[in-house]
Amino acid sequence: VQGDNVGGIAGYSSGTISQCRVSEGLVKGQRYAGAIVGYSTGTVVDCYAESYVEASVSNAYAAGVAGRNDGTVSRCYASGNITGYYVAGIVGQNYGANAVVDHCVALNERLSGEKSVLRILSTFSEGAMAPEMDNYADKNVLMTLNGIPQTVYDDPVNGVGITASETKQSSTYTALG
Repeated sequence: VQGDNVGGIAGYSSGTISQCRVSEGLVKGQRYAGAIVGYSTGTVVDCYAESYVEASVSNAYAAGVAGRNDGTVSRCYASGNITGYYVAGIVGQNYGANAVVDHCVALNERLSGEKSVLRILSTFSEGAMAPEMDNYADKNVLMTLNGIPQTVYDDPVNGVGITASETKQSSTYTALG
């Protein structure tokens, strides 16, 4: 799938996308690219994505669930490799005071960015708040910024680092709600 606002389910959504799965394939966007949705002003909940996502044009956003989120992304899981300018495992850009990312799990093997690369959320602007510490991410993800490996610490935009064995424990998902 290719285009400006591109996603495995929808390029743009103002409604609810729920209980969906996108597996394999490549989502390639020019502005906002997400394995589930390119640009969402609605709700994305209980979705699972394991696609590769690419948005390498300058100032483009690429992420495992949504390229841009003006609404809510909750209880989603992403595991594909992401490459682009602004890159994150779950959401590329949270925009506006209503933008929320919570209870998500980013198990991406590789995140490669040119301007920003973070495990959960790459950027937030126009009144959007940083996420709470209620998102998880693979603590061993390979993250590079302009080809240089990055050291990652647990914080709101990187989430709480977990191991592969912790992803198989029901307590991990119980804590997410």
